Amino acid sequence: MFYCCFPMRDKERGQDSPETEDGLPESREIQNVEAELERYADSIAESEARKFWEKRPLDPEPNGNGVTFEELMDQVLPKFRENVKENMVPVKLMVDESPNPRETFDRISTMMFPVWARSLIESHYEMLRTLKKSGIDELTGLPNKKMFKRNLRACVKNYERYGTTFSVIIFDLDHFKLVNDTHGHLAGDQVLQEVARRLTADVRLRELDAAMRVGGEEFAIILPSTPKEGACIVAHRVWDVIRKGPFNITDKARVAREIEVTASLGVAEYEEITEDKNSKGDDVVRRADIALYVNKGEEPDEKNETFPQRDCITCDRHRITDEDILAYKEKFKGEGRSSFPAPNKEK
Repeated sequence: MFYCCFPMRDKERGQDSPETEDGLPESREIQNVEAELERYADSIAESEARKFWEKRPLDPEPNGNGVTFEELMDQVLPKFRENVKENMVPVKLMVDESPNPRETFDRISTMMFPVWARSLIESHYEMLRTLKKSGIDELTGLPNKKMFKRNLRACVKNYERYGTTFSVIIFDLDHFKLVNDTHGHLAGDQVLQEVARRLTADVRLRELDAAMRVGGEEFAIILPSTPKEGACIVAHRVWDVIRKGPFNITDKARVAREIEVTASLGVAEYEEITEDKNSKGDDVVRRADIALYVNKGEEPDEKNETFPQRDCITCDRHRITDEDILAYKEKFKGEGRSSFPAPNKEK
């Protein structure tokens, strides 16, 4: 076993100073080499990513077609950790066999690590830009927010031309931050991927419907030719398939686990009278979003009451119950396999 120290960032610091400005051990001997290397690797990756980010020219959308710093870090950090782990044996061997372990470790950590990080950052940034431009979310394979806006505009134009209504479902996963904090971001990614799989395989959407990932744990579905009653049926199916069984994940300790996941959903139908002529489509999204946050107790309803519980569906501030769903299904019985009314049919 060898002992080595992290490089001094400030030569004038005394040996009693426990940490650098970055919060990294400065003169303390390393008892667990792998743990300290991994911790240092996170700092290196973030530092190099911020340097890279500051040099990017600002386009009309943030840093090249909507790529955010958080999305970049979500891609780079797990890959960089894997890179460090894969090279842990030769790094330890180089340090162990060196006549000056401290100097060798300093050289590796200040020269090799940043080079690895920069290579990953550059490649993943370009990959994300390409995917954003193509309208596909890299993690889930679903259309992204860019495609959501495009589909929304198309539905508004269809309404203006033919008078065909449409609805929007916005939903996100309850307490998703707790999943990341407890089990790790890779486990969180697995949950998002499974949600996407269930949306496409189990919800029984029509070909003209569009399920998309529009944010971290936020998803949206645009339902052409569908009033809010029919959209509530779809929302209930989404709610059911997310709750239908546990999600299989691998936690940060690489232990296979099963966890329960729930979602809160907001539903709204397009209403031309509420839309601003310069931003048509924004209001229906806003109302669906408000309906979603009613579920989270962050927006009062028309009676100034809030609902602190989650894991439920709200249609324009009306809480959807099982009785509502049965009534909707009966109302639209025989209207097609997806239980939607036909286009242009009076509501």
